[in-house]
Amino acid sequence: MAVNVCVTAGPKDPFEKTFRRFRNACERAGIVKECRKHEFFEKPSTKKNRRNQELKRAKINAKRRDEHQNMLNKRAAGMKGGVVVNVSE
Repeated sequence: MAVNVCVTAGPKDPFEKTFRRFRNACERAGIVKECRKHEFFEKPSTKKNRRNQELKRAKINAKRRDEHQNMLNKRAAGMKGGVVVNVSE
């Protein structure tokens, strides 16, 4: 991933302020995260397990997000006078 981060310094800007802006730009571009990811060797099996865990977590979060949105929609329908059917198992 090749990203060029450019920060222009004004003639009266102190070095610390310019350096802080540069660090923040690098952080936003994901350069620091990428460097830390490649800092140590990661076995292929570990990579595979990490990716599987990330996918599993994303799937669970998406399911929770959908359930929450459905709950909010039902609640909003109830406030508008719409028909809300409670199904108890």
